Amino acid sequence: MLEQNIDALVMAGDVFDTPHPPHDALELYYQFLEAMDKHSKKVFIIAGNHDSGRFLQAPNFFLKNKNIHVVGRFPSDNEFNPNDYVFKVEEGKNQWFIHLLPFFRSHEVLEYVQRSKLITETEFPRMVLEKPEQLIELGIVDVMNRMIKSEYSTDEDKTKRMLVSHHLFGGFRLAGSEQSVSISGLDGLPSSLWGLPYDDLAIGHIHQTQRLREEKPRAIYPGSPIRFRFNEKREKKISILEWNDKDIEQSFIEIPEFRPVISLKLDQEDIKTKLASELINYKQNYKLAGLLEIKIKATGAVSGLADEIREILSQVEHPWELLSLQIEGQSAALSSSEKEHAHLITNIGGSGANLEELFKLYYKKKYPSQEKPSQQLLEDFKSLIEELERS
Repeated sequence: MLEQNIDALVMAGDVFDTPHPPHDALELYYQFLEAMDKHSKKVFIIAGNHDSGRFLQAPNFFLKNKNIHVVGRFPSDNEFNPNDYVFKVEEGKNQWFIHLLPFFRSHEVLEYVQRSKLITETEFPRMVLEKPEQLIELGIVDVMNRMIKSEYSTDEDKTKRMLVSHHLFGGFRLAGSEQSVSISGLDGLPSSLWGLPYDDLAIGHIHQTQRLREEKPRAIYPGSPIRFRFNEKREKKISILEWNDKDIEQSFIEIPEFRPVISLKLDQEDIKTKLASELINYKQNYKLAGLLEIKIKATGAVSGLADEIREILSQVEHPWELLSLQIEGQSAALSSSEKEHAHLITNIGGSGANLEELFKLYYKKKYPSQEKPSQQLLEDFKSLIEELERS
């Protein structure tokens, strides 16, 4: 922000990867916002599908006085105040309207349509059953139009508009680590949004950097700032928009990687000779411990293999955490702990992960003093999964 002399920062959702972030993550988040305020930077944030919208916007009373604007919830009806969703950035005689549309679920838009009486009370139940996608498109476009009408511009030639959203648009490419989102019958946000008078769309959710449209409105997925899978591309980028005398120029800047994330394929007999040499190049270039995936082609008994690998990692100068160990070939001689690890990897790598097993392993790692979660907690977890599957 300082090196590039950036005036305003837009965060298109998924500020955290959980609705209830840990205290150290919250502390880092608020320290960052405080630094932005200290340097007089404007910040615009929306909630993503991993965030709790209510949680994110809870401190808005304090943040708005610092030019930090957070929108976490879709409007409940057409009496909403557009000034809570539309913000103006002025650069000399030019002005930029930032429209913030957070992640939403189908029922929120349907409730908006019903409460706003966009169709008759008798037609609403029938369309919910027969054509919910039309109702959702009606609600989204109505919100957008109300946001646009709320603006006051004396010179349209010196006015630009940006929509910030966290959903699916057009022909995107998945990185493979995104959590599935859908809008009841729609593949993504309606194409009718292309016809609204926006100059740029800044979109979250997709982890891979990509341009969807070059023409107006230009649509960009900046992508996630860090990798979430070993097979994701290493290069992560920030999208920068610069307003010159005539138009807006867009470019990407690469984000430095502070933690190595690598996957190695080794033959069993090469572990002792090649593992350390493969990792030695990372000893000085990174600030954080590396995350490692190892795929081994077994040619003999593999009992104690995980312990052997961890012993080698302990002797490497840069710290590493072994997250994934996949063994091809003989597996009958695995120790009990290695079997558990291999079972976990198999479930993750397959077409459907055993979520209850993953939850138990996560709980064991999070609370090592307790052997397993309570039966009531497991039941609550199963209920949540079933509710997600139904939705």
